[in-house]
Amino acid sequence: ALEGLSLKEVLKKAISVIINSHVISSKPSGSIFLSDNTTQTLSLIAEQGLHPELLIKCNKVAFGCCHCGLAASTQKIQFTNCLNGDHIITYSGMQPHGHYCTPIMLGSTLLGVLNIYLEAGHKPSAEEKEFLNMLVDTLAVVIDRKYTESSLVVATKASEKANKAKSEFLSSMSHELRTPMNAIMGFSQLMMMELDQPLTSLQKENMNEISKAGKHLLELINEVLDLSAIESGMVNLSIENVQLADVLLESIQMVLVLAKKRNIQLHVFNQKQPISFEGLKHLAISLMVDRSRLKQVFINLLTNAIKYNIEQGEISINIETNHDNQTRISITDTGNGLSTDRKSGSAGM
Repeated sequence: ALEGLSLKEVLKKAISVIINSHVISSKPSGSIFLSDNTTQTLSLIAEQGLHPELLIKCNKVAFGCCHCGLAASTQKIQFTNCLNGDHIITYSGMQPHGHYCTPIMLGSTLLGVLNIYLEAGHKPSAEEKEFLNMLVDTLAVVIDRKYTESSLVVATKASEKANKAKSEFLSSMSHELRTPMNAIMGFSQLMMMELDQPLTSLQKENMNEISKAGKHLLELINEVLDLSAIESGMVNLSIENVQLADVLLESIQMVLVLAKKRNIQLHVFNQKQPISFEGLKHLAISLMVDRSRLKQVFINLLTNAIKYNIEQGEISINIETNHDNQTRISITDTGNGLSTDRKSGSAGM
């Protein structure tokens, strides 16, 4: 099993298995290099039985240098059964030997080189080369898989770091927004107390709307502060018994100004029968929901219905309760709807 093992650990096991397989009459020595195709160098990552001097001299091998470098530059198997002129990297007292240096390829991309030591005078065969090709094909898959796993780990860590930074930024900004919003609400409440002089009915109405809007914005800011919990799937819902009419009327009040600017009429229907806003106040339907989140859903839907509606259009809020005491609220508008392209684009959202 490769799970839990680093690429270096996997390749160390691989070179040991290859050398001890005895399919090729080799010396008990071999190595695996990984390639850096940008710098045109090979890096020794796994070995067995290499002379101490070679561990230093072969730590980095340039493409084209010695037999392993030639295998990398030509992307072809390099075979030798003696110490010929291409064997550039040597050490004092080196004994005669040969090599199979086989490039590890994934398609047309060089990933590394497999180096197997041979007895001097070794006779090559087609079966050996076929076996070597099978080995490097397997190694290519293993190396590519480990590279992918490593990239995923790096990408995951980068994503987690970015999400943490985003959450910290949003949290900071949310606190910065909350302070002036509390000040606005405080001043509006002071004005509504009419300490200096009485307010006109229009001023009272306007101050009341400012107060409601301020409370709603504070709720939105609190939602932003819950962002980390939402992203982790740990959303805390505050389920309570809520009167549908109260939440719906508050939501309608929040968007009425936008609707009036575009001359859009809002209509409410209960069991397919029209009902006035005043009549809505007496609608006795209670729901077990998170009040603030239900209100935000209504506001989002109504805002979109206004934004994408036609001038002097209409919006219908339909309330239907079935025999099982289940309530369905639907919001429709007279807008043109999404184009075919936008529908397909939003299908996965």
